[in-house]
Amino acid sequence: MEMLRCIFVAVLAAAAGLVAGVSVGCKESAAGVCRTVEVVRDTVTVRDTIVVERPVAVERRVTDTIMVRVAATDTCAALTDSVDVLLRAESVRYAGDRYEAWVSGYRPRLDSLRIYGEDRVVNSVVAVPATGRRRRWGVGVAAGVALTPSGVGPGVVVGVTYSL
Repeated sequence: MEMLRCIFVAVLAAAAGLVAGVSVGCKESAAGVCRTVEVVRDTVTVRDTIVVERPVAVERRVTDTIMVRVAATDTCAALTDSVDVLLRAESVRYAGDRYEAWVSGYRPRLDSLRIYGEDRVVNSVVAVPATGRRRRWGVGVAAGVALTPSGVGPGVVVGVTYSL
């Protein structure tokens, strides 16, 4: 009966040690690497810019006629006079897929166009496996069956371990 009791205590202690070791220890994958991850955050700011070097007029409208007084000089006779000239005021529309511009005046022309879109911030979080080295050496406490000079009995052992 005493022997049966010792075996029961030994099996119970071994099961408790196994459960404690699995729950406390590092859960390893099939390759033997710990599943510890390190979170890396990356923020990128994106500015969308549209550059149109020589925009093409899509629509042209005459909006008004302007009377302008222009100085007229005769270089031979050294006379100075003025002349009234009628000029057409126009509105010109320039358009593309992502822009539209209106320019008004006498012979209006749009030389170039730059459109700065809204800034977009892209945040990404990546889980990267930790690159730290695994600990090879460790100290642990175990409870189980111990062989003593007085016989086999329950015991608590402090031990040093080395992982391959």
